Amino acid sequence: MECLVISAKKYKFEDEKTKEIKSGLHVQYLDPVMREDSAVQKGDLPLKVPALESLFDKLEVVPGFYELDFRQRPDSKGRPVLTLASARFVCGVSFNPST
Repeated sequence: MECLVISAKKYKFEDEKTKEIKSGLHVQYLDPVMREDSAVQKGDLPLKVPALESLFDKLEVVPGFYELDFRQRPDSKGRPVLTLASARFVCGVSFNPST
């Protein structure tokens, strides 16, 4: 599905209980299918999803439109977690605010 990727941020921290180093990547994007103009909302709300860390270098132009592919993986309790598995660049976005 084609979406507008608006941010990609790596994280790395030490788990306080296990002392294990945890790292990953979160990507925020806008999905035009989720657009809603109503009495309580206008426009697109950003969606945040975990992503494979290897995608960080593939997201060369942000913000930009990408063809995104999602997969599911189990969490610690076996519940499905949506994860961004691949991203193919479509085109960039330029903001020209008036001054």
